[in-house]
Amino acid sequence: MNKLIFDIYIKQGATYKLSLEYRDKYEQPIDLTGCTYAMEVRDTYGGTLLADFTPYISSPDPVNGIISVEVPAEITDTYSFDKARHDLVVIYSDGTVERIIEGRAFLKQAVTEIEYV
Repeated sequence: MNKLIFDIYIKQGATYKLSLEYRDKYEQPIDLTGCTYAMEVRDTYGGTLLADFTPYISSPDPVNGIISVEVPAEITDTYSFDKARHDLVVIYSDGTVERIIEGRAFLKQAVTEIEYV
């Protein structure tokens, strides 16, 4: 599958959720059993790291190509960029790395301040 250009919109101080079904060109799910993932937000290609989503990525149904990203509100509350770039890569058990989405990342600033426990 070719990478998908996909912009993301993050609300500062709110839980960010993204769910993907990774499929091949025949629309069949790609088995992600044994894979790991990485996703970063940077100010530009190869630039300063603004957010690391990697710890918040899982695959609740790897056989059916399901990838889930869930960044807690207390983490997104620390973000302070306006717009940036992101991508998500899959690292297969044989070491092959594939970038599956990339695009712009936008942060909508929060007004309400919340005390996280």
